[in-house]
Amino acid sequence: GPQVIRLRVLSNWGDPRQCGLSQIEVLGEKGDVLRVPPAALTLKGTLGGSTTLARVVTAQARATSERQMWVTTLMKSEGLGGGFEPFEIILNWPPSAAAVAALR
Repeated sequence: GPQVIRLRVLSNWGDPRQCGLSQIEVLGEKGDVLRVPPAALTLKGTLGGSTTLARVVTAQARATSERQMWVTTLMKSEGLGGGFEPFEIILNWPPSAAAVAALR
């Protein structure tokens, strides 16, 4: 089956309702950037996104505009101090693809 890689987001820059990511890159064993099929991505633990999750692998790096990044609505934390519940971006890496060495 596929290799499952979970990226768990625990905090952001302070917005209790939204979190945005501009890009996630998957690196191979030689440091080369591997293409991520958008269908390999799933999301767990959010209320929904204003943009498609595929933007985290197709958007430009270091984007600062919401139009250029993936943004999601967070679930409010019930714990002391407010904030949001951690969420996960899950990458189901195809077994036929090159081995994953790192995320950037």
